[in-house]
Amino acid sequence: MARYIDWTGHGAMAIAPPAVFTGAHAAAFAFHHDGDAVQALVDKLLTPGGGGLVRYKPLGGLAVVSFMRIARCASPRRNGWAPGRECAVWLPLLEFRQGRPLPRPVLWAPYVFIDYSIGLVTGREVWGWPKAHGTILAPGEAGQSDFSCATMIFRDTDRDDEGRVERLLTVVNTGSVVADPNLNGDIAASRFSDLLLRGEPRAAEVGGFGAVVPAIALKQFPDSNRPSEACFQAIVNSPCRMTAFHRGGSFGGDPTLLIANCKSHGIAVDILAAPVAVSGHTTVGIAWSAWFEFDFEALPASAVAP
Repeated sequence: MARYIDWTGHGAMAIAPPAVFTGAHAAAFAFHHDGDAVQALVDKLLTPGGGGLVRYKPLGGLAVVSFMRIARCASPRRNGWAPGRECAVWLPLLEFRQGRPLPRPVLWAPYVFIDYSIGLVTGREVWGWPKAHGTILAPGEAGQSDFSCATMIFRDTDRDDEGRVERLLTVVNTGSVVADPNLNGDIAASRFSDLLLRGEPRAAEVGGFGAVVPAIALKQFPDSNRPSEACFQAIVNSPCRMTAFHRGGSFGGDPTLLIANCKSHGIAVDILAAPVAVSGHTTVGIAWSAWFEFDFEALPASAVAP
């Protein structure tokens, strides 16, 4: 393995792990997915990177869309910090590996959007997250009353279809913010896990999600000469660890998720088995919602396979 040539001080955009995040405010909205559609998405975009050593199945029947504002994003190996925002669609999965007696619960995000360049480049190059640029807003900002994520989308895949920055994900009717004075870090992690895996018979056997979230990503780079082939490809552990919990609670309204219908971001097709459409939006009811304020670290990654 060749030594990495560090461009720090020469316009480098990727920082070395761990990444340290303080003052994070996350809003999470869970909705029911279509298990067969999620399995097909996993089999297409994730499992092939395992080289036959690992395979994945949906865990529970819920997906989560999250909107996060972070006051300070930094690295102990680099001077300076920057604020940042992210929006992601998360899927709980079971990871089955040869030689392991029990499957491992993990989180996978096939869609991630971020508003600052260092986080975008680092997320893709270091951890393998499929990050794209987006504009993430919360209620009370820019005169709006909802959570939203806008990004460049293509309604159709025709070559004459001009890309436009539009809202891809919107959560409306969140209502007032309700704080829970009894929450602490352990209770919040346990409650999040219980809600996410509610009704899943194997959850008690394999455990849930705690202060260290076992997230995974497919890290890959296309070959410059043969873009249909990868010059690097691996499924990697990309865990995040909560380092401090400040407060949390729920939303007092009746939230609804709106997903823009477009061929460049087939979220409704991928996760809900909705018909393919190139206009309007798909409306999804929210099963539960929560918000948390905390600090966390994105830990160094390690290869799951191959």
